[in-house]
Amino acid sequence: MAFFSCLWEDANNLAGTIPPQLGELSSLEQLWLMGNDLTGTIPPQLAEVSSLEKLDLSDNDLVGTIPPELGELSSLTHLGLDVNELGGMIPQEVCMLTIQCDGKLSISPSTTLCNADCTSMTPSISPSISPSSIKNASIKNAKSGKRGKKAD
Repeated sequence: MAFFSCLWEDANNLAGTIPPQLGELSSLEQLWLMGNDLTGTIPPQLAEVSSLEKLDLSDNDLVGTIPPELGELSSLTHLGLDVNELGGMIPQEVCMLTIQCDGKLSISPSTTLCNADCTSMTPSISPSISPSSIKNASIKNAKSGKRGKKAD
């Protein structure tokens, strides 16, 4: 497979599902697909990109739950999933990630988790998400007011 370190497709009117084959881009460090019209679920194959540091799928039309496999991305410093139709609990594996506050784990437009109590989804300012402070978390639909879309 080709060697890419960054794939940036922000607000390009992409439609359809996220190809599971992106999991084959072993050298990928950044995947930015926010602000498109992507549908379907988040492919668990993205967790196969062990070098992935930044993953932003925000502001799309993704449904389903967050794949627990994303918790295997130990290099991840930024995870954007806000402004989608995701539901359910944030997997414990994802809550266990240590994401520095200069990065972000965004679940809804107003929630960035930095040492947050995943049970209440109340963020607090701290250097990183602490596995001991993370229990269970849920995400809510925050679809109103999509941002970053290009005009047709």
